[in-house]
Amino acid sequence: KGRVLGSDGEGLPGVKILIALDCVHRANLVALPGRGILAGTTAADGAFVVDQLAFGPWHLLFEAPGYVLAEREGRIERAGQTDASVVLRLEKGLDISGKVVCKDGELPKDMRIGARLVPPPKEQHGPVNAPDDDQPNVPKDDVRSRYGTVEADGTFVITGLKAWSSYRLIASRKTDDAAGWKAFTAVEPQNVPAGSRGIELVYKPESALIFRVVDDTSGLPLTDLVVAAGIGRERALRDDKGEIVHAFPDGKVRFPELRVPIGSRKPLVLRVSATGYKDHENKDVGVRPGQELDMGEIRLVPEHVVVVTVTDAVTSAPIEGARVLLSSQKTDEEMRDLANSPSEANLLGDSAWKVGVTGADGKARVTSIPGKSVGMIASAKDHRPSKIEHALLPDDADHAITLELGRGGTVVAKVTDAAGHPIAGVGIEHRLPRRNAEDEEIEEPRKSNGEGIVRFEALIDGVHSFRVHEEQGEVYFWSEEETQDQSPRWIDVGVAEGQSADVEFTAPPRGDVHGVVREGGQPVEGAHIKFVPRKEGVVEGEGEQGMAYWGGAADPFSTITNQDGEYKLEHLRCGDYSAMVMTAGRRMGAEFRVRVTPENSVHDFDLDVSGIEGVVLDENGSPLAGVSVNCWRMKGGLNVESPYHMVVTEDDRGNPRVDWQQISSTRLVTDENGHYVLSGLVSDEPVMVGVDGDWVEHGQSPPITLSPGEMRHGVDFKLKLAGKVEVTLGKGGPHQQEWFMARLSKGEDDKMQVVGQTWIGGWNRTNTIGSVLPGHDKIALRHYGNEAAPSVAEAEVDVLVGQVTKVTL
Repeated sequence: KGRVLGSDGEGLPGVKILIALDCVHRANLVALPGRGILAGTTAADGAFVVDQLAFGPWHLLFEAPGYVLAEREGRIERAGQTDASVVLRLEKGLDISGKVVCKDGELPKDMRIGARLVPPPKEQHGPVNAPDDDQPNVPKDDVRSRYGTVEADGTFVITGLKAWSSYRLIASRKTDDAAGWKAFTAVEPQNVPAGSRGIELVYKPESALIFRVVDDTSGLPLTDLVVAAGIGRERALRDDKGEIVHAFPDGKVRFPELRVPIGSRKPLVLRVSATGYKDHENKDVGVRPGQELDMGEIRLVPEHVVVVTVTDAVTSAPIEGARVLLSSQKTDEEMRDLANSPSEANLLGDSAWKVGVTGADGKARVTSIPGKSVGMIASAKDHRPSKIEHALLPDDADHAITLELGRGGTVVAKVTDAAGHPIAGVGIEHRLPRRNAEDEEIEEPRKSNGEGIVRFEALIDGVHSFRVHEEQGEVYFWSEEETQDQSPRWIDVGVAEGQSADVEFTAPPRGDVHGVVREGGQPVEGAHIKFVPRKEGVVEGEGEQGMAYWGGAADPFSTITNQDGEYKLEHLRCGDYSAMVMTAGRRMGAEFRVRVTPENSVHDFDLDVSGIEGVVLDENGSPLAGVSVNCWRMKGGLNVESPYHMVVTEDDRGNPRVDWQQISSTRLVTDENGHYVLSGLVSDEPVMVGVDGDWVEHGQSPPITLSPGEMRHGVDFKLKLAGKVEVTLGKGGPHQQEWFMARLSKGEDDKMQVVGQTWIGGWNRTNTIGSVLPGHDKIALRHYGNEAAPSVAEAEVDVLVGQVTKVTL
């Protein structure tokens, strides 16, 4: 509960209140910043109530015309609790006003202009380059676009924008079904500062083709077709949902949104296709920019067809809904691959394929390619694809053929433990019959059900192989010695059409594990949990170093805690694990040793918040901004990167833009004061802090061991300023396609010390060595992989602070 006030301090009515999606869908890996669900509006006095919130964190957006979008966040600890303390004052915003002008024709109706915040560029401080950042740190509410309707005379006003900010203006139009809006490419986006007046956006009328498709013999309209057009390369006409349009009542077609550049020499190509007719193709359509060209009637000439009958190989019964593929361009391997893809895959608009679907009589009519040698294949659910049949299609007649689909053989795999009890959740790998000695095609493992059963159906004749697939998780132990492959052995099973075979496996027992993650005694929602199987024989200490990676939603070893901080993992192989716990505020994953047993294992994890902070200065005591800061464990344990989640925003056209970002940045840089804070580090074991940048020397701290909950202060660095050396592989010479190592050294000939190196080659002729202290250095070029051999080129360079010294070898 709460109250929203205007800039005058009075209650503000009619304010839209949205529940941000990040507190609705908490446990998934998709972030939709700026998006929310409308929960109501404020009353006459500005009061509001948002109820039916799940307990845990909440996040609300407040939107009102003329005011800057605002947000508030908090937490409800238990069901039934009411937070009545929310009072906020909205800030009056600036406007952007302007006009959409059309120099030729009329403006379309139902148009709006959106304003999306453009993040300011990061400042550079001194010679130190701040790292590139594709997603600058913009507050969540700033991601939400503000909109203004385009009036009949083209004018628009967008209100409630932040001062001292720039916005990207993007046009959109209502979709045909009035269900939403889509980007409008006829108006080019433009960046303008908040408060701008008299902005002019130029509407460039789209070109469009209109025509009617009829049968050349009868003159009757054709309504089931595919139309493709474009400059240089045509594209199929699609609806607002992205689906290819193939139904055209009365044969009438309008192909909109064709962009014809002024003065373009590339022709506009049009292709119209319909089953049983020759393709109509016009490779030089004379349409001008902004013109709606009426092409009148397009008459499709009837073409011979291939009538394909698809039947069951055993019963000879016709198969309805089978997909038939015909092509004169594709190889047999390409045809087999596509036949094994989902039968609902849409191939409309692909000129390389002729496609048909069988009716109740098992027949499909596919347009013929007279005089061409073609391949044909059919596929259907619960059947094996047919054999590929090749035929030379006649010039002057239809062609008929029957394709048979077998049901294949069946293998039933059963997984039990040593006592004969069925085990659920065990992966079974399947290797298909080999086509030759080098060929090996292995399908993704399938998990056993509650009865320990995995069924493999519709298998081709031949010898199939099966084995238990023990998931290891995405982890690599650097200290592992090379050993013989310990993977379970394959079991071969002969498969024949219509026959069934059984195969049995014994696997280690499985168990479930659950628990609660807490930090500071409070449950942590949204914590990422990953169980990493321990290798037998790996000892404590230096022998256990490695890196673990998050496998995403499909990873059986990882999950996310709910609003109570609870997690659960099922069907894990019994044994020893390292449990890695990562939250948005941590720089390192916390590691816990656990054991999973056949009984219901309970493991709670209490996180301590330990950290290190300090400043990075140059020799004169001036702060260095943008210097990278890293921290690592000095012995043992697993390192784990922060998990990724999918972030959906908008691109310059207003269309969805998908990016993957880590929940907690693993790349920390110093601020404008040279200050850094590393939080969420491991305790009770030594760690080391390292700092580096292209324009300063590298530095690292002595070993630091933190107590649980300790924040170590004053881990400071003074770095000498440096320069760079840019190395280029010269033209000519006999080894331009080879790789070379360029190694930079300081000192006298008998006391040379390597201070930097890089690699250059035929396709990457230039590279840079950073963090080079000033002085007179030597650089040598050697063949990559044979660095002990004499150099093939040498040079001397003088490196200066803050400058790039260029050398060609």
